[in-house]
Amino acid sequence: ALSWSPDGSLLASGAEDKTISIWKAARGTKEGVFHGHAEPVYSLAWAPIGFTLCSGSEDGDLRVWTPTSQHSVRVIGAHAGAITSLAWLPDSARVLSASADRTIAAWNIADGRQVFILEGHTEALTDISLNSAGTLLVSVSADGRTLLWDTASWKRIGFLGVHRTLYDSEKDNPCSIARLDPTGTFLAAADS
Repeated sequence: ALSWSPDGSLLASGAEDKTISIWKAARGTKEGVFHGHAEPVYSLAWAPIGFTLCSGSEDGDLRVWTPTSQHSVRVIGAHAGAITSLAWLPDSARVLSASADRTIAAWNIADGRQVFILEGHTEALTDISLNSAGTLLVSVSADGRTLLWDTASWKRIGFLGVHRTLYDSEKDNPCSIARLDPTGTFLAAADS
């Protein structure tokens, strides 16, 4: 897992060894290593405002870090399965987590409270992405479906069927990653 800080000065990398390394981009030096997850780190996301980092792991925990902390400042037992993807809402007060448990949850970072949960996939989620305004969420899953959600109502507003590869249009491949462009007009999706 990799994630750049909003100003591009720091890079966080998550690893199979259950750690998160913080790198100073300008010097290419490791500034610190965070320990706390019990399993490999699969997802990282910096808050759009400030220097708060969230991590998600195979252990199902969502952890909140600051660059100067050597320990997580908050631990949320978020999911019954691995956390596969994270996305911050633009206000930097809430983060979304997608999981192998087939759910997307929203968390209030200040108190660790679950704000809501979204259900709609029948297999493990592999990725979530927000447009830059935070008004549209896309989720993809091993069930082969790509779902679109309106973040004002948190209702599902669209469904895209099974992703077909460009090199073999007869072969169905579940989409494993998707990104909305900043305006929410275009969606790019790919399989592994």
